[in-house]
Amino acid sequence: MNEVVKMLTTINENKSVGEQLSALKAFDHLTIAQLNYLTSPRFVKDKEAALVFHYLGFEKLKNHIPDLLLFLQDMNWPAGDLVSELLIKFGEPVIPHIQTVFQSSSDDIWCSWIIIYIVRKWDKSFTFKLKDDLINVVKSPNYVGSSIESLKVLRDILLKSDFENLYQILLEKLENHEYFKQELLDSFK
Repeated sequence: MNEVVKMLTTINENKSVGEQLSALKAFDHLTIAQLNYLTSPRFVKDKEAALVFHYLGFEKLKNHIPDLLLFLQDMNWPAGDLVSELLIKFGEPVIPHIQTVFQSSSDDIWCSWIIIYIVRKWDKSFTFKLKDDLINVVKSPNYVGSSIESLKVLRDILLKSDFENLYQILLEKLENHEYFKQELLDSFK
């Protein structure tokens, strides 16, 4: 796997994919093991790896979407922004993997990042497919911040009466969370 690390040293994080195609061509023939290594959490702080992901594209990375979602667990990690942009472009095939995160993770912040950096930027046809999952996030006692982010998305795809009902549910849920309750009130003035 040292070869992957060595290959990454030829990538410049300050240049676009198009400006360094000759260096990126070295990644055309990665083995499955090398691709698994490159998409592992070891590289979440590696913007060069994220540039390689953009170069590789959907066909080579479609089986690594769950791994790429891990790069969004902390959007302070340098690769997070570029990986989120890539997942936005991947579109609909990312939906089942986001659903899995919403259903299996108790990481409220990670769910918030996914909603803010992917779901809110998608076309409504994609977000509509996540409607039930977003409603569950709003209603879940495990989620606080991501509940507000979910409601922001739902406002654009629900009937007004359904939205208002969820807003009231969330307001009650946040009764003992003064900071988040105020954030909710400020978000929907």
